[in-house]
Amino acid sequence: MNLMALFNSPKKDDYFNSHPDGVFVIAPDGKILDLNLKIVEIFGFSRFDMIGQFFSQYVQGGSTLLNKIVAQGKPSVSKATVASNDEKYVEVSAFQNKETQKVYVAIRDVTQSYKMQNLVNGEFEIAKKIIDEKNTYLSHVSDEFISGIESIEGFSKALLEGIGGPLAPKQAKYVSIINKNSADMQFDLENMFKFFELESNLVEYDYKNFDFVNLLNGIVRKYEDRFKSKGLAFSHDFTGLASRNCCLDQNVIESLFTILLEALVRTSDVGTCTFYAGNPPLDFLQKYSFEAASEEDVKNYAMFELKDTSSFLTDEELENIYNPYYFSHTIPKKSVGVKFAFPIIRKYLKNMRGDMWIYSKAGQGTMYSFVIPLEKIV
Repeated sequence: MNLMALFNSPKKDDYFNSHPDGVFVIAPDGKILDLNLKIVEIFGFSRFDMIGQFFSQYVQGGSTLLNKIVAQGKPSVSKATVASNDEKYVEVSAFQNKETQKVYVAIRDVTQSYKMQNLVNGEFEIAKKIIDEKNTYLSHVSDEFISGIESIEGFSKALLEGIGGPLAPKQAKYVSIINKNSADMQFDLENMFKFFELESNLVEYDYKNFDFVNLLNGIVRKYEDRFKSKGLAFSHDFTGLASRNCCLDQNVIESLFTILLEALVRTSDVGTCTFYAGNPPLDFLQKYSFEAASEEDVKNYAMFELKDTSSFLTDEELENIYNPYYFSHTIPKKSVGVKFAFPIIRKYLKNMRGDMWIYSKAGQGTMYSFVIPLEKIV
């Protein structure tokens, strides 16, 4: 709204009083010089009562609020004092004439929408508190669930290895099923509990210096045989990183990449899988608002690209891949652990000021790309 144009109009009084918003004219000392009929309607006081009084008598914050609005150029909501003593909130916009120092103030009654927003915010806070309490409790008891599953998985594996003597073919078959199902359930529960921790910000980060490449090589070695057993040609190359050293939480980084590779080896079939690490291009970092002003800053970030030619994600899957609670009959069913994998990875990355992008194309496969700062960003 152009208040100056309103007051410079030859039909100022007609426009002034018929304007849909209330309008005050405030002197440099904070006193009310003029007001329109809408102000009388909103506040319930007469023009005679209000002119000459301080603006602060009618709008909480007074001149301090106006100075802030004028300086920032943004409206603000404040509580109003009205003749009926009802609870009323108004949106305040303001413009100052530099020559006369008068402040022209637009007032809009937003009581209903403001109360509704407060109600929604209050309900959100209640819901968040319930979720946080639930997640805290589940995080505390998670070991009890997982240890029971681990014992079943470990005992069944020992039976298959002959700790109790040779098993009959039928016995071996059922013990193998028990072993696989318990391992799958352990993966599902671990990821579910880990997401609950991250969802309520219960994870504490311990930043230390370590050899990033050495850690990655160790993780990859654990998965090479598993990829090979599924008919996947797996290769990796981390030589693109300008520096091997970083200052991050080593346990979090290990968890992130382990969850990623575990999810892929469980969902991928025959094809190729390549894992590349290097430093991202400067224009890429700037495009996504990372703190990078020169080529030297590029060395402060690591970029990872994992390409899997055997998998394809639909638009619906891509749109909802970070929401573990999303359910659709049109999306192929995945295990709980896999559904929680990418939300966990994304939250880890976001907490470290990184980010992730996933691209998928029929006939070409899926690429998982993400950037991690190599030291803590506050």
